[in-house]
Amino acid sequence: LVMENYFVGILSSGEIHVWNLTCGTKLKKVLCPGTNNDVIVNAAKSKKPSTDFVIIVYRNSMYHFYVFSLASLEFYPFNTSHGLQIFPYSLIQNGLLAMCLRDFFKVFDYRTSQLVLVVPADYTVELLTMDDYFLLITKTTIHIFHTITANFESVLIALVHPHESRFSLYDIVCGRFLVMGRDSEELWEIDLKSTPIKITHLSSLIYLSYYRSAVINKA
Repeated sequence: LVMENYFVGILSSGEIHVWNLTCGTKLKKVLCPGTNNDVIVNAAKSKKPSTDFVIIVYRNSMYHFYVFSLASLEFYPFNTSHGLQIFPYSLIQNGLLAMCLRDFFKVFDYRTSQLVLVVPADYTVELLTMDDYFLLITKTTIHIFHTITANFESVLIALVHPHESRFSLYDIVCGRFLVMGRDSEELWEIDLKSTPIKITHLSSLIYLSYYRSAVINKA
């Protein structure tokens, strides 16, 4: 991982090596908590604060979640463990850790180890960040949680193709548009400033990669 002026090397054995890219010196070698030849399966950095990242360790048929701070070069006391039937996925934003589990989402404040939010779902699809929001995606609903104010809204998504469920949400483009779908990609616009929040279907996509490379001209 490269975060600000830090380089973080993470070995599958659980060793974490932190380097300062500005002066080229190694700051610290840390062992992930509880690791003993366990396997680190995933790591994800945060945009806010940009010096925290989450590590997921697989041990004894369980996935264990830890958060490391580059500001203190230490792990937070927080940890949580889950036995999952799907590959674990998580994001952090503004001191909160969001987890996409098989049939529910969880949001923790990893600074205080408090459980902030649980959202049940028949089938979870995806987890994204947009501005200061977590987007918790199910087959028919996008749950929107503000990571600072804790405001929570749920927006139902009308299926464009009645006989096709949403099995994946691919990306956020230009900080405003959702590209989602399975056999055919759909473009949706999300307006976080409206009350209530609005999500509008715009069109079906033919070339997904073209839209993913788009940028907004702010001139």
